[in-house]
Amino acid sequence: MRKLATPVTLLALIVLAASARAQSETYSTHASEPGAEIENWYEVTNADSVIALSPDACTPNATTLCLNNGRFQARAIFSAPSLGITNAPAQAVPLTGDTGYFWFFSANNVEITLKVVDGRAFNGFFWAFYAALSDVAYTITITDMDTAVVKTYSNPQGSLASVADVTAFGGTGPTCTYTVTPPSRSVGSGGGTGTFSVATAAGCSWTATSNVAFLSVVSGSSGTGSGTVTFSVPPNGSTSVRTGTLTIAGQLVFVEQAGTSSGGGDLNGNWNGTTSQGRPVSFVIANNRLTTFSIGYSVTGSGCSASGTSTVTYNNPPTVSLNGFVVAITGVGNPRLSFTATVDFNSTSSAAGNASFTLTQTAPLPACNATGSATFTLTKS
Repeated sequence: MRKLATPVTLLALIVLAASARAQSETYSTHASEPGAEIENWYEVTNADSVIALSPDACTPNATTLCLNNGRFQARAIFSAPSLGITNAPAQAVPLTGDTGYFWFFSANNVEITLKVVDGRAFNGFFWAFYAALSDVAYTITITDMDTAVVKTYSNPQGSLASVADVTAFGGTGPTCTYTVTPPSRSVGSGGGTGTFSVATAAGCSWTATSNVAFLSVVSGSSGTGSGTVTFSVPPNGSTSVRTGTLTIAGQLVFVEQAGTSSGGGDLNGNWNGTTSQGRPVSFVIANNRLTTFSIGYSVTGSGCSASGTSTVTYNNPPTVSLNGFVVAITGVGNPRLSFTATVDFNSTSSAAGNASFTLTQTAPLPACNATGSATFTLTKS
């Protein structure tokens, strides 16, 4: 039986082979001694990654780690010029299916720990990490045996640095399917916001965009894994229903917005004014397509009181503001009737509510101060 080469003999052989190629930036190594073979020729250049010359299935041996279920082959070489060592192979020791370490000078002196893990579920890549326990010059070479892509990491003499490369090797990512719910949303004529839900696997990315001007994506324009898209719609000033679409995770979803009856808005507004002896009072409300507006008031106080109802009908609804509404005051002499109302009714056809009224009466009649409430009703076409 032929005697196996000792590690020192093997080291010397590879040092001699490397010295013969010292003038080249690219070198190849191949050992034929049993128990310490480097199974495939491989190439290292100054580039970060190259294509392996002849990839095969990874076979672990004294200088080779097989990581991540054998998909990745890892080797290392080192140089120690002060000891006359140039590009010598590091010795490999596996720890787990993904992790191992290399030693340079003696088996009880670990120099580099290394692992390759599958991060495709997060960003579509395999990740490579190594922790440096040595400041000698070395180069780590990792080969993806499935794709023949090679990645190298070089450490210059005197440097002590670890590396985390989370885009080391591209790979087939997770199978991404997307479910967007619900398929459609409805929004009132006054506008508002709404949401769609995206369901997918972790690591699957998606985007959300609007396909029409009146729809805006306010959050969730992109995401990874399951998420939520929030959209916004402004008030619809038209009497017609309008429909828009969003493209979310490659799927078309619909947003339908109701039209505004007769072109008006919601029956909201801030009303205030003062009238004296039937003089008109002006006010403005958000809805400007009223057909009728009615106020009934009742105020009482020391020495005076007043009540009544005033209604105005618009055959041709005004389009900007309502002016000239007359509150007729009866039962008092020289009064001034003031009212203030803030209305907040999200309605498109009618509304009713309350307001506060104040009645004052001045000389020559006896002074009178009375307060009360009013009810009002509004309708629009």
